[in-house]
Amino acid sequence: MLKPSDITVMIMAAGVGSRLKPLTDTTPKVMAPMADGRPLLEHTLLLLRDQGFKTFIINVHHLADQIESYFGDGSKLGITISYSDERSQLLEVGGAIKKAAGALSEPFVLFYGDHVHRFDVRPLLQAYEDSKTDGVIVLKPAGKNPQSGDLVQIASRSPGSPREAETMSSLPVASQATARLIKQWIPRPHNITTDDGTYFKNTGIDIFSKKILEYIPAGKPISLDREVLPTLVNEKKIALYGYLSTEPILDMGTPEKYTAAKLWHGETLKKALFLDRDGVICLAPPRLEYIMKPEQFTLLPGITELIKVAKEKGYEIIVATNQPQIGRGLMPAKDLEPIHQKMNSLLPGLIDAIYVCAHQNTDNCDCRKPKPGLLLRAARERGIALNRSLFLGDSDKDVGAGTAASVKTVFLKNSQNSEELARCKPDLVIASLADLAGNL
Repeated sequence: MLKPSDITVMIMAAGVGSRLKPLTDTTPKVMAPMADGRPLLEHTLLLLRDQGFKTFIINVHHLADQIESYFGDGSKLGITISYSDERSQLLEVGGAIKKAAGALSEPFVLFYGDHVHRFDVRPLLQAYEDSKTDGVIVLKPAGKNPQSGDLVQIASRSPGSPREAETMSSLPVASQATARLIKQWIPRPHNITTDDGTYFKNTGIDIFSKKILEYIPAGKPISLDREVLPTLVNEKKIALYGYLSTEPILDMGTPEKYTAAKLWHGETLKKALFLDRDGVICLAPPRLEYIMKPEQFTLLPGITELIKVAKEKGYEIIVATNQPQIGRGLMPAKDLEPIHQKMNSLLPGLIDAIYVCAHQNTDNCDCRKPKPGLLLRAARERGIALNRSLFLGDSDKDVGAGTAASVKTVFLKNSQNSEELARCKPDLVIASLADLAGNL
């Protein structure tokens, strides 16, 4: 069985993006910022990482240094990235995968890096295994403007040839509805101006056997969609399947399309309720003291109800807490785990993630609140739209971190923190957790 962790993903990121000027004069197309300010390519890598893919090859040409310096070897994202350098010559998609042949797995996944979507690639791996063909290509209906792309036609559910019958019969019944043999590939330019329901477009999400590389000449630019695949499919040199999808897979090739894709992408990001721990989730210890043992952890009245309301309204619940006693040597890091185990036992299934800064002020880290590092890391790792999120805290440090991360800040007022409230400017001040539950 194919596992994402065994598959190399090659992402096309070398294009100049001439239709997206002036943005692409100074920014690679795949580095165009999305709604949360992070580049599209980062979102793509995180999407695939969270599906289990670990190994990536990115081809680079236009403003290549920006991509390489931003992502490095991928270790910050928990993945491995290598680069196929096309600075001296842009090879197009066919030439690019040929150049990278030695680093590709069998099979490999191909991704066009300038498409915006939330596509789950894992069912595509299953369709590839089931079909026993040379590749599976994600297709979408040709729609109102079929002339804007290369078109394919696929076999009907009732195969018309022995080979179609053989490949169709190898698929489970559930897969036959979405994956069918490609019978004809029609490259641009063509004269098809209307879609009668039989034409489909390649979305730029594919899985191929390395067998396809045998038909691509080395060392020169060549288009996969216009030069390689039409010949191989139409002359029946290889068998490819089309995987039918109606999920949004958006091109961002023009300023208008980029704006629309950016808006759509922002709406798909999750929102979070970030919570400080001591004084918000649990009763705070006396000033200059710390919670060192699970028995010191007692839930703040109303926190369970607030979290349940937030979950019902679609918020992820993320804890962001400073615990400097670890950095000061007052408590070993391992002793934090049983405390958080108790928190999770008191709030079963309600906490989605916990982010901890164990540093002291003198460590000058980027994660100790009021710096925003914990929130930024959570947003990067969990696909959070910071501008749609909230941070509930009880100190000026919490408000500072939320403000720096462009998160709406909520200050929980109590009898001990009036001076801290005077030092900051939260977006909302509440006297009880119930006040926020009623205003989410």
